Amino acid sequence: MAVATVAAAALAAVPAYALMDSQPDAGVTSYAPTRRTTVYRTEAVTTAETRFRKIPLMKLFVQARGAATIRFSGDFSGGPVEIEILRLPRRQLEPGVAHFTPAGDAESFSYDFVDTRRGGGIECRRYAVRWRSPTGAEVTLNHGSVTIDHRFDDTTRDGLKKTCVD
Repeated sequence: MAVATVAAAALAAVPAYALMDSQPDAGVTSYAPTRRTTVYRTEAVTTAETRFRKIPLMKLFVQARGAATIRFSGDFSGGPVEIEILRLPRRQLEPGVAHFTPAGDAESFSYDFVDTRRGGGIECRRYAVRWRSPTGAEVTLNHGSVTIDHRFDDTTRDGLKKTCVD
């Protein structure tokens, strides 16, 4: 019982916020000690779009300071896919677009992106995962997740007076 109480208190104190559309095929978790926030989807989604579009339910809202690392992991089938992550409204994260071509019915892929923001105080950041089919062939994300590791100094909010919300 004590462990459950401590765990509930730790999760309640998490200063990072991840918001998603409330649907049963998605979820979010936050880990206070590491300042890690994860969103995931378990329902497949398909595209043949050749222009970058947001992947439904794959967005993060966090309070962070400085650089952050964002890892996208997904299980794909179909044609080639390109993935990018934006710090909204339009800043593409480094090192840029990731390319992946599944070789079979379903193949997994993981890639790290970096938000190189330096200095400054705590700020609200919004991230979105975008994808496209470079050839126009149908590609399916069978399931996937996005995890962000970021810095947040909860002893001083450096003037941040609002909660990060969409």
